[in-house]
Amino acid sequence: RMKRSMDAANIRAEQIIDDELWNYYSGSNPVVYQRTGTLGNTGIVTAVQGSGDVYEFTAGIDESISYSTGTYSGAQVIDVTNKGKAGTIGNHGYWERIQEELQEEIDSVFSQQFGN
Repeated sequence: RMKRSMDAANIRAEQIIDDELWNYYSGSNPVVYQRTGTLGNTGIVTAVQGSGDVYEFTAGIDESISYSTGTYSGAQVIDVTNKGKAGTIGNHGYWERIQEELQEEIDSVFSQQFGN
């Protein structure tokens, strides 16, 4: 049951991260800079590994990305787009939403498998 729960959480983690990152682009388009779509592809979700009662996977955002437009590093782009700084236009606050949605999904999956 633990492996099934982690596999289900893993699949949902990838969906949640991808949805939130691509949703950043919804709304208006910037005038000062050209969007490359790179942010939408920065989600990282590793495969579930482990055995018995101990399983794990990692979910996050790849800060090592690079951009050919502008002077910001990948980590800087992620920081300013998430926080709504440096004149960025998009659906800010995605990292906080990702964390909240992941926790809700993990709680739901484990509740279904192991009860309350």
